[in-house]
Amino acid sequence: MISKLIEEGRQIGQDFFLKLNDKSCLKTVAIQKIEHEYKVYCRIMYEEDYDTGEVISREIKVFDNVESALEYITYKLCCKVEDFKPRKGLKYFNANLPPTG
Repeated sequence: MISKLIEEGRQIGQDFFLKLNDKSCLKTVAIQKIEHEYKVYCRIMYEEDYDTGEVISREIKVFDNVESALEYITYKLCCKVEDFKPRKGLKYFNANLPPTG
């Protein structure tokens, strides 16, 4: 199911909370296939800064194949892709943004 959604170009991801510097943070991780590339998005922000939009970190990485993108999500970003879902309403990220770093 997840692979089908990705290959259809659907943006899927997950928001979850974690502790950083003894503060509650929101981490967002998502993936989307655009043409022949796979964009992976990760944003971390303090929960108290959610309304202002101030982020601790934001990255967008581009991969040539889905396997590399999923490996990055699993091992580098420590997320379970099988828990990813499409978001109703707003997207997880603007897929037109250029890669970072």
